[in-house]
Amino acid sequence: MKPITNKFLFVLFLSALSLKGFAQNNWELSKDQNGIKVYTRNSDSSAFKSVKVEAVLEGTPGKLTDILMGIERNIKWVYNTKTLRLIKRYNPNELLYYAETSLPWPMRI
Repeated sequence: MKPITNKFLFVLFLSALSLKGFAQNNWELSKDQNGIKVYTRNSDSSAFKSVKVEAVLEGTPGKLTDILMGIERNIKWVYNTKTLRLIKRYNPNELLYYAETSLPWPMRI
């Protein structure tokens, strides 16, 4: 694995740890199935509820990077993705892409 990827994953890990300390504790468990927990809470800034999903998945940092950087495949697993296309890949670790998400009723663009 390239050093830049290791640095990215390390920063991502540290960011996740630091954010956990600032997290609000008013999440309500909505669903717990197959090792996936879905939490919801009311939002102060929106009429829609906030959603948080927790799961433990087996894999390696390299596999996680492949999944996140594999934009062409993300349309199959990123929730409500309507359109997704790669605009430009600057290098193996940096890219620009366009994503369009389907919004639930009554929202529209």
